[in-house]
Amino acid sequence: MGEKLDEKEIVDVSGENFRILPQKCSYILVVVVLIVFVGYFLYLALPELFTGVYISVILLILFAFSLCYFSRSRGNIRKFIISDTRIEFHLPDRDGFYIEWSQFDSIDIRLKILNIKPFHLYEICFIKGERRSVVNFSLSDFQKENIKQILKLLKEYSGYQEKEFKACKEEICSGVYLVDDFEV
Repeated sequence: MGEKLDEKEIVDVSGENFRILPQKCSYILVVVVLIVFVGYFLYLALPELFTGVYISVILLILFAFSLCYFSRSRGNIRKFIISDTRIEFHLPDRDGFYIEWSQFDSIDIRLKILNIKPFHLYEICFIKGERRSVVNFSLSDFQKENIKQILKLLKEYSGYQEKEFKACKEEICSGVYLVDDFEV
C-alpha cells in the first residue's frame, strides 16, 4: 500500500452551460405570451377598455424581471471526493456513488464521444473480478477543466493504491467505430 494521501474535493456548481435560457424561463415565456395574446384580443373585442393593454404591459414587465431572475442560474452542486480510503461522486438527480479502495482492483475509464454536440460521456468502471461498479457523467455534470482534474486525481491515487488504471476513447467517425487510448 502506498503512502497516505490527503482528501481532495472538486466542487462544481453549474456544469457546462449549453442553454442560453434555463428551462424554467421558457415555461414562463410560453405562459406570458399566451396571456399577452388574450389581453390583445380583449383589447380588440372591447377597445374602450384598456384593460387588455395594461395586462399585456404588466405581464411583459414581469416576464423581463423573471427572465433576469431565472437566467442567473444558481446551478446544482456536483462533488467529487477522493481520499486514501474511498471515492465519492455526488451528482444532482442521482443517488450518491461511494466506493472503497478495497472493493475494486482496477479502474477502467471510457470517454464516449457522440456525434451529437456537446455529448462526451465519461464512464468510470471499478472492477474486481466479475463485479463492476459504474458511474457515468458528462459535460453537463462537470466543467471540462474539472473532469480533467478528476481523471488526473483518479490516475494519481490509483498509482498510490497500486490499482490498475486504463483509459480509452470511443468515437464513431463516418460510420467507423474508433477506439483509441485516452491520455489522462
